[in-house]
Order: sequence, then structure tokens, then C-alpha cells
Amino acid sequence: MVDLRLENNVIVSGPVFGWGENFQEIFDLAVFLWIPREIRLERLLEREKLRYGDLLDTDIHYKNKCAEFLEWAAGYDDPDFKSRSLTLHNRWIEKLEIPVLRIEGDTSVAERVMIVSNKISAMESRNQAS
Repeated sequence: MVDLRLENNVIVSGPVFGWGENFQEIFDLAVFLWIPREIRLERLLEREKLRYGDLLDTDIHYKNKCAEFLEWAAGYDDPDFKSRSLTLHNRWIEKLEIPVLRIEGDTSVAERVMIVSNKISAMESRNQAS
């Protein structure tokens, strides 16, 4: 396991809430990416097809597993969803004491990289001016 506090530049991907309060102290910026439900589910299905291939059509276990996963993932935007959800993410984000960059919508990877890079550059400029 890597001690992230010893690294100069680290990107952690995925939801990190619930990792502990002290863990948040090592971040300089949080990036929240939200993609519309229909697009997100479409991409998840494509990922499942790449991962399991024909098993999704021929093996009832994998077919059911995929259907259950997609049903679970579809609940993300529902405010009453009792699992990992937009509501829980937003509550966690509100508690952060670092800048939060929200990227919402169907943006390309290149657009996201540019947005994040620009934010980091602006933060570095502000820090150098201080």
C-alpha cells in the first residue's frame, strides 16, 4: 500500500467518502464527475459486455448478476436510494474543506482533463501569488 502523503502528485479515482476523516486532509482538490443516468447506465452496460462477453447471453448467473448491478446503479440519482448515491456524495462534498470542482454532463475525457488541468493551474497561480 502506498502512503499518499509521501507523494507529490496523486490522483485517486472513485468515491472515497467513508475512508475516514483523516484521509481527506491529504487532498488539495476534489473533482466530482456526474454523468446523466441514461448515459451512465449505457456505459456501464457496455463495460459489462466487454468484461463478460457472451456470458451475459449464455450464462444465467452472469445475466442476473449484470441485471442486478444495473438496477442498483440506476438508483444512484434517486434521493431515497439507500446505497451509494448522489445524495450521499453531495452530503460528503458539503463537508469538504478543500476546493471542489464539479463536472456535470456528457463531457469527453479530453474536456475533463482540460477542465481539471485549468483548475489546478489556477490554484497553483493563486498559491504562488500568496
